[in-house]
Amino acid sequence: MLMGGEVDLQETWTVLGALPLLANVFRNVTLDVVGGGAALVRLRQLASDMNLADRVTFHGSVSRERALELLAGADVFCCLPAAETEGFRQAVVEALACGLPVVTTRTSISSMLMSEGCGTIMHERTPEALAAAVKVCLTDHSRYRSMSARALRTAQACSLERWRDMLRVTLEAAWGPLRSKPTAVGV
Repeated sequence: MLMGGEVDLQETWTVLGALPLLANVFRNVTLDVVGGGAALVRLRQLASDMNLADRVTFHGSVSRERALELLAGADVFCCLPAAETEGFRQAVVEALACGLPVVTTRTSISSMLMSEGCGTIMHERTPEALAAAVKVCLTDHSRYRSMSARALRTAQACSLERWRDMLRVTLEAAWGPLRSKPTAVGV
């Protein structure tokens, strides 16, 4: 699965290029592309030209609920941003919360998350590197289960409640006891 607010042409081209390589190992491999933007028309044409139209579904922009449904049905999450954004961070944490191993490029958050053993970082931005990274996640069932369990634990550590509590401890260590009492988020 590939997800973003606006679909990136280069990022999606890399994933499309990896699909035939993955199909040699995983006969039923498919790709769900989530996100909108001007590149969708060109990408649909590329998928068709590469004879991948039956393996790729371009969903366009979807609701958060639909994105979570698609994540729940995926086996691995791929996100290859040229730059780290808040949307990228959110998408990765949501994928981890669904127990998905993540395949991504090197960014500050991806390095931290992947050090937890819940995915793979590509060192090159090529279809071959992506296919190799996905194979690492999917070919060993024991490794996949371990990555999935670690993904869930990592996502729990990234919750708003956890960050609130960590911030409170840090602030109290620096400034002393805070005057306000902790409250539930959103209350």
